[in-house]
Amino acid sequence: MAVTMSRSFILCYFLFLSLQYVCASQGNFFEHGSGFDDESLQAGNDETSEVKLPQDMTFPYYGISYSGLFVHTNGLLAFGTPKPDPQALPFSNNFPLYPDLDGDDVLEKHVLIAPFWADVDTTNNRGTVQYRQRYTEGDPDIDMATERVRKQFPSQVDFTATWVLVVTWERVSFYDRDTSSVNDPRNTFQAVLITDSQSSFVFFYYDEIKWTCGTTLTTCSEKTGLTTTDSHQAIIGFNAGDGLTSSTEGFDNVKRTELPSRSNFQPEEEGSFAFQVNHGIIAAGCSTSSVTFVPHPPFGSILGGEKVFLYGPCWFDTITCEFWSRYGTRLQTVNGTVEGPNSAYCIPDPFFVVGEVEIRVMSEVSATKTGNYRILNLDRISVEEKVTREGAGDDSWNTATEDLTITWSMGVYGDNAMLDVHVLNYEEDEPMGPRWQEVFTAGRRIPNTGTFTFTPQGLENVTSANAFGTIRVQPSGNRGTMLYSDIHPLGYLLEEEFQEDSFYWAEEECKAWAENDDQMVDFVSDLDSCPCTLDQALVDTSRFVSDLSCNMLNNDNECRLHGQAAHCVLSIFPNEDNAGSSCCYDSYGNLLHAGDYTSGDQSVGGMSQRAHVAGSSPYGAAGTVPTLSHYKVDMMPFFYCCVMETNCLGYLNRRPTADCTQYQSPRAAVVFGDPHFITFDGSNFTFNGDGDYTLLQYLKSGVEFRLLGRFNVTKAAGSSYAFDPDTDYGATGLTAVLMVENDADVILVTTSYIDGIQIERAEYDPVSEQTSNWEVVDFRGQTWLDFDGVRVSINNMEGYSRVTSVTVMYKESRIGVNVTRGTFDVSFLAATPILPPEMMNDDYVSGLLGNWNNNTQDDLKSPNREVNNPDRASQQEIDDYATTWASESTTLFRKEYRYDDTKSYEPISEPSTDGMTSSERQFLAEECQDNEQCQFDFMVTRNRDIARDTLSVMDAFHWARNHTHEVHVCRYRPTPENGTKVYRWTDRETGQLMDTPNNFYETEIEFKCNGDLSLLGSGTRVCQRNGEYSGSEADNECFTSECGTLETVEHGSIAIDSDEGENLVVIVTCDEGYERSEGPSAHECSNGEWSGGRTICGASGGSNAGMIAGIIVGVIFLVVIIVVVVLAVMKSRKADHKPKTANPVKYSEVESKDMGYEDEVSSKKSGSTKGPVPAPRSDIASEKTDSHMEEVV
Repeated sequence: MAVTMSRSFILCYFLFLSLQYVCASQGNFFEHGSGFDDESLQAGNDETSEVKLPQDMTFPYYGISYSGLFVHTNGLLAFGTPKPDPQALPFSNNFPLYPDLDGDDVLEKHVLIAPFWADVDTTNNRGTVQYRQRYTEGDPDIDMATERVRKQFPSQVDFTATWVLVVTWERVSFYDRDTSSVNDPRNTFQAVLITDSQSSFVFFYYDEIKWTCGTTLTTCSEKTGLTTTDSHQAIIGFNAGDGLTSSTEGFDNVKRTELPSRSNFQPEEEGSFAFQVNHGIIAAGCSTSSVTFVPHPPFGSILGGEKVFLYGPCWFDTITCEFWSRYGTRLQTVNGTVEGPNSAYCIPDPFFVVGEVEIRVMSEVSATKTGNYRILNLDRISVEEKVTREGAGDDSWNTATEDLTITWSMGVYGDNAMLDVHVLNYEEDEPMGPRWQEVFTAGRRIPNTGTFTFTPQGLENVTSANAFGTIRVQPSGNRGTMLYSDIHPLGYLLEEEFQEDSFYWAEEECKAWAENDDQMVDFVSDLDSCPCTLDQALVDTSRFVSDLSCNMLNNDNECRLHGQAAHCVLSIFPNEDNAGSSCCYDSYGNLLHAGDYTSGDQSVGGMSQRAHVAGSSPYGAAGTVPTLSHYKVDMMPFFYCCVMETNCLGYLNRRPTADCTQYQSPRAAVVFGDPHFITFDGSNFTFNGDGDYTLLQYLKSGVEFRLLGRFNVTKAAGSSYAFDPDTDYGATGLTAVLMVENDADVILVTTSYIDGIQIERAEYDPVSEQTSNWEVVDFRGQTWLDFDGVRVSINNMEGYSRVTSVTVMYKESRIGVNVTRGTFDVSFLAATPILPPEMMNDDYVSGLLGNWNNNTQDDLKSPNREVNNPDRASQQEIDDYATTWASESTTLFRKEYRYDDTKSYEPISEPSTDGMTSSERQFLAEECQDNEQCQFDFMVTRNRDIARDTLSVMDAFHWARNHTHEVHVCRYRPTPENGTKVYRWTDRETGQLMDTPNNFYETEIEFKCNGDLSLLGSGTRVCQRNGEYSGSEADNECFTSECGTLETVEHGSIAIDSDEGENLVVIVTCDEGYERSEGPSAHECSNGEWSGGRTICGASGGSNAGMIAGIIVGVIFLVVIIVVVVLAVMKSRKADHKPKTANPVKYSEVESKDMGYEDEVSSKKSGSTKGPVPAPRSDIASEKTDSHMEEVV
């Protein structure tokens, strides 16, 4: 026996016997033993001990961040549940594990890491299990873990461990060993867990493996501990706990006794294996047979420049990387770099497309290998390693008058690296198309100090046509990581004419641009109208998305371009002219208009975009390139006209905010809980179906959209056994949502134990109605995903990658679908489809969620057009109606529907509180209160989490419904050039007079002109109920004359006479309800003076007011006399009774009706306030606004 023992083992064994147990590492083992402060698991055959990570640290595993785990005697580590017990059920001794492992009808979630899962027994001094965690900076374990991760995973050059767990099974034996045998086989192995709370790694080390008994002992020799079949060996690998996801890569065909001589390290180190585990499982090492690879990172910026590592295959030769678009176009070809068999990468040049691309890697000695990569637009990615312009907002960057400084992270390059600094500009003119060009070399072979200062100069090849770009830092002489700055105007390199007189040059360019822009196609009239309020914008997620550069949900919200804004949104898709809307809102939730601009203030409202910032697929042509075309067409003129302050209002009048007067709110429906439906028209019903159903379809020539839902039984409460409130839920719930439109990509959203919500995509053939090429979307680190004809927004993420809310938006139909899921393991999905306003009264809308015609009586319409009235339908009639929408297109889903619960499912349509505990009844009363859906779901499932999810969805849905009401708003009136505009309106809650911009009912605007200019149009306007401001129809303008300023006319307007003669003549027109009471109707400018004096407009009929009042008084007096006389005659015998006058209250009512105030009087009687102005507020989602918005309708 001594012959087979290693020298290190003998040393450890004798130290153990002498109770001085301190073991140095065997091979690659981390040092272990009591001398390293290891804790020991209690001797036994099924012991566990919990390890809790320090506060603010977690271990991400399969997409979920864990704050603790359990060390188990039987060669495994468990998250959540301390003790999986597979002995109760026979199984194949492999992963994945079925969730109901022990056969008790309870779905356990076995989340496991198994370095050697077997039936270990450490009783009677038959080995030890020791463990320790380390989390102190500078600790030897931390430093060693960092070094090993960086060595085995080349892409992790910046990884620094913050937590390490070392678990060692030292000389452990197996259960039920024949103690009479002279054989005493023992195993020694180790697991090391490493993380920085974002990326996680697991290392397995094996020193000696002498027995291989798995967890099923029927084939295990009691003497040798060896199994007679390979299928019953110890389990090694990773199990996610969902019954589907696991990995045993590298161990499937390996005899367990050979583990000490095997490895996946590169180069090989015996008995050593490493894996990255934070999301999926990525093994160190490589495969000689693999034809696909995993890019890391999986996505990058449209500017490129980052190393894209290619994991999976072994690399031995020179490689070339080609990037191909999803439309079959080769985008670029670059040479790759092979660092070793396990490490290869390519560095892409800038792209001119976004979305999914395929990387094809070719070499002379092996087949082409492929992997999918995603390119993100600049406004949808946060680039950590970049070039930063110091004082980027200063005027120093606008001209070549001062030295300029840039900085970057030194850690990107080596200490001794020499770097080049180039300035690139962008052009997209035909026939060459979109391209970057190096126009200025700021420095060559400069040392990597992390900072560099250069002297700019005017260049003749930098003109108004190409005067924006980026600064790039790159290694000198060889291809390496390239860092880019932000996209910015190259004023510091513009041609000499600009440098000599920048204001004159910019003024001339602004004029030339305006003349050219006026000749182009009018794109503004076809834009999506901005929502009138921020609440509306936040709800309208099918057409608008938050602008990440001005987002109130970001902690570092700067809004540099829109400084007075609290939040901005962008139209999701460009219109047919590739244009888009930008809409910004102030802290009161009011729409800010770009025209409300004050000279010298670079903070403006949302500016419409002739070239949408998101670009327009298939991209690659002038005017369609994401971000870059927008800069060329929209932002460079902004630089000439606004930044250089030559004529900003002229620019903004050509890039106005898309006015909200034509805005119409979308309409939403929802399905949630066990399952409850609220239709587009507001009917609600419950249908406990299981299987696949059509929730919504829009089938119209040219556009075909379908939304399918899959409902699964959560857990059925069988009638033959007692109800167990902890495990038995007699409910069905939405577990998958599938969306398909024309030939756009299919999007499937499903529940996932790992990610909360999992997103999958596939290609769709509308002719065969078949899906193909399914793939799970890796959305880590992303908030926006571009696919063919559809975009997906990640709205909320818990922890590292657990998604709880997404929105899917289809381009052709403009239908959006919000899909949410609660944070609990039992949570269902909730789906909220959102219809654009053009689908109201459209007979092509149908499905379980009804149509949209504001008539609830026909909401339950079957595919053959039979109608049930939801107000009178019985539950059986509702069930019969719902089954007509059962979907036969189950092949659209990635997997066919399968219900495999061992208990029969009986829908519960009338749940009761029978058998409820006092605590459960208290929950119903205090949390569900009068919410019927919450009550229903809790009575059926007895699960508080499910009921809370239902309540949460209901609250969110009603909030959205209450914030999509239309409001009374007037057409925006622009500020006249060389003039000012002041708003005045009253806060209805405080009575305070406000001056922040809005165009709601009763808002007053006062216009003035600067200097000695005169105002055309009405000087004061008031927003009326008809959606128009009072006063002249034409917008205001400021004009100059030799006669100086002409005083504005209160309640009137001024216009230039079109029939003017030699002198300038203006016409005065009084507003409706007013007439000229003093002064002339026209003024002539002659000899430096205006003729006629001041004109005054007074209320119409003012001169007859006394006559009318006298008539009214006379009539009243006559009526009184007649009444007195009649009463005197009728009551002559009761002379002590005094006569009575007419009832003044009734007169008041008659007067009100005659004056046209009946609506106002009745509204006051009902308790409502006059007018539809949304109450200004600092809390955008205040309850006060909810009630006021209801008044608007």
